[in-house]
Amino acid sequence: MASMDTDIDLTDGGRTLRFRIRPMGARKQERWLARLALVLARAGRAMPAGTPALHLPAHLFTAGGLASLSDVPFDRLEPLLDEMWENVFRVLDSGVAVQLKPETIDGVVTDVRTLLALRREVLRLNFGHLLDALPVGEAS
Repeated sequence: MASMDTDIDLTDGGRTLRFRIRPMGARKQERWLARLALVLARAGRAMPAGTPALHLPAHLFTAGGLASLSDVPFDRLEPLLDEMWENVFRVLDSGVAVQLKPETIDGVVTDVRTLLALRREVLRLNFGHLLDALPVGEAS
């Protein structure tokens, strides 16, 4: 797991916004992965036979991984998506970092591409090392 915060600048609605992504703790990462695996299993989806559970985030970056979410009811996935915001902060011009929350994020972000970029960065920061551990050609 990365131990350093990551700051990124994203263009949103014609303005540049700075965000800070803080890594999840190891236990939180483990629990998030376990809950995601359970959500997929309840939807009748599974990782390919023989794939280690720790490769779940990497599996989601493959075509088969995205398809594995197709039968997941959104209300089962939504808490995991919302939990990602706990480690995302908007850095104001004053340098103060304000945590993003599901109920207030629309007051900060106007473009869905910004939301997706932030989610991608949360996954990369917390689970990118698992992607790096995969043999070449398994992640896309």
